[in-house]
Amino acid sequence: MTATATTTAPPTVSFAVEGVPETEGSTRAFPTRSGGVRVTHTKQSALEGWRARVRAASLAAAVQARWPLGYDGPVEVRATFYLPRPARPRFAVPAVKPDLDKLERAVGDALAEVRRGGYVAQRGMLREDSRIVRWQSAKEYVDGEAVVSPGAAIAVLPITEETPHGTSA
Repeated sequence: MTATATTTAPPTVSFAVEGVPETEGSTRAFPTRSGGVRVTHTKQSALEGWRARVRAASLAAAVQARWPLGYDGPVEVRATFYLPRPARPRFAVPAVKPDLDKLERAVGDALAEVRRGGYVAQRGMLREDSRIVRWQSAKEYVDGEAVVSPGAAIAVLPITEETPHGTSA
């Protein structure tokens, strides 16, 4: 499905993900016996767990909102990442690692379908994460009152020709 002016855009989908947000961080490459290269992430198991939680929450919210899975149009993603507050934070806001752009990359990858050999191996809200054309994101510390545990609040908004920059659909 391609989003055009004649296509009805899907609704905005919002969802929460529990757990400490993980980054799509540094990678390491290793040669394989067959002459290929295997690429792994430095925190592979934690990243896979975070991606699985984001994917599950996004798919559940998408189905409930009747969002077409594998959506192939441009979208905006809004995300607030809630991080554990250190015992003695250096700043009042989380101006420390993890990097915001790496948190975004992990969410973007989790929203996209996983394809192997031209076939969909895992469903996703988006056909590809390249469909994300705009991000609005922030890092906040868990405050123990309004936000009691680490995680993320995420919204995916379709962008149509009628959707001006900075407004919701």
